[in-house]
Amino acid sequence: MINDPIVVEALTSTPEECRADLQHLYVTWLTINDLFFGDALTIPTIELADLPFRLYGDYDRIGDHSSHIRINRRLVVGTHPDVIPGRRHAAGRLRLAEDILLHETVHAWQDRIIGVREPSWHGHGPIFRDRSNAIGEVLGLAPVRSNRDRGRYASRPICSGWPMVARPPGFYAAAPQTARFRSV
Repeated sequence: MINDPIVVEALTSTPEECRADLQHLYVTWLTINDLFFGDALTIPTIELADLPFRLYGDYDRIGDHSSHIRINRRLVVGTHPDVIPGRRHAAGRLRLAEDILLHETVHAWQDRIIGVREPSWHGHGPIFRDRSNAIGEVLGLAPVRSNRDRGRYASRPICSGWPMVARPPGFYAAAPQTARFRSV
């Protein structure tokens, strides 16, 4: 994996302070792809980027075969207002980045494998919800709903913040439970 040209390029273009975290996220992505997508996805470019504060991460396609996943670098290094800075909270911030990667990988699966991005739902419609809930069941997470689900599902968290909104209190340690997990 480390010799893959996409990974080599991503690691060499990443500032030294973030390289170990990015390498960890690539290993995490391989596990996600294996466990939840049957190795169906091709390895994406993963970038720790200075995104707007409201945005934790995003996914986009590159050409016919490649994908690009960005995670807000400030969340990982501890300068984002929704996380606690300091070295002792680094593991919790990385756990948050892993969950953002999982979320964005579901978007990659929607786009690359089934070919449905759900644009009228901003990518978080019934297909995203159902795949998130299937993965969440394996991980022991509470089920989520799409933002238009009402009735018996109204009390569930909205899937645009999944899996963060389905995690138990204190899971990240570096992100206060009162933090508003924004749509990723």
